[in-house]
Parts: sequence; C-alpha cells; structure tokens
Amino acid sequence: MKDNITAIILAGGKSSRMGTEKGLVKFRGKKMVELVLENVRPLASEVLIVSSNKEYHKLGYAVIEDIHKDCGPLGGIHAGLVNSKSDWNLVVACDLPLVTTDFFSFLVSQTEKTKALIPVHDLKLEPLCGLYHKSALPEIESLLLKKELKMQNAVQQLAATFVEVPKEKFDPSVIFQNVNTPDDVPVS
Repeated sequence: MKDNITAIILAGGKSSRMGTEKGLVKFRGKKMVELVLENVRPLASEVLIVSSNKEYHKLGYAVIEDIHKDCGPLGGIHAGLVNSKSDWNLVVACDLPLVTTDFFSFLVSQTEKTKALIPVHDLKLEPLCGLYHKSALPEIESLLLKKELKMQNAVQQLAATFVEVPKEKFDPSVIFQNVNTPDDVPVS
C-alpha cells in the first residue's frame, strides 16, 4: 500500500494558543513535526507539508501552501489533495505527535470505497488524523468556495466512513493528545 499513499501533514495553523509555530516546538526531544514524520514515513511514498512557514523546507520534504488562504484545516487538506500523486492520503495535524505508525497502519488497513475514513472514539471524531481519497476534492472545493470550513460539516458532506478506535490496542487519550499550548508540552 505504501506505493499508493501520500502523507499530508497540516502545519499551517496560526498557532495562536501556542504563541509560536506548533510543528517546530520541541516535544519529547524532537520537533513535533519530526515525530509525526517518523510515524507516517513507513507508510507513505510521498510526504507533503502544508505550511507557508519556510522553516519546514529544512526538513527535506515538499512544502506547499494553501490555495484557499485562511480556510483552516479544510484548506490545508484541499491543498494537499490537489498536490498529491496518490488516490489515498493520510492526513495528520502537526500537533498530534503521539499518533503511532501502528495506528496509521490500522487506519490504512480499513480502507474501503469511501471518500474519507475518520477515526472515532467516545463519540468524538478525529478528522485531522484520517484517510482522504483524492475523489473528495470536488466536495471540499465546493465547501471552501461557500466558506463552509467546519471539519464536522466536511466529513458529513463526504459521507465519511467512521472507524471505531480499538481501545484494546490504542489509547485515544494518548494518541490523540492535542498539543495546543505551552502547558501541553512536557518538560524534558
């Protein structure tokens, strides 16, 4: 499957709560984006980082900017899908540094005929850690043009398939721990 997957790392947020570029913040001794890269690389034939910050170029991967500016994560997913060479795209936010390769492998193993595959746990959706098919582009483009930017609306519009996170294998409170503020970064 590696030949058919592009990893799209969303690193274009404003980071207002963090006060600095989130993906470049050190977390457990590495930049958060580096931790995400380590966990997606084994599954992806191509990696795209969506950001306008030139610092990401130093990582050696393609860095692309949003086509539709100031449209949040949906704009980043759109830019990634437009630039992807793959049908299936593993999308992950740079502030989810604890999602493991094993979890991404689990998610990839669940692919079926759908436009988006979104993990769910405790009735909570994780649309910024999912698989998106390139065929979702027309719907996403339409939402962006209408300025309907909420991810919850997007996954509904895409008729996404929801995959329950198997808690016997993965602890959602750990892998989906979102790092948004300096207080969320452990002292190392």
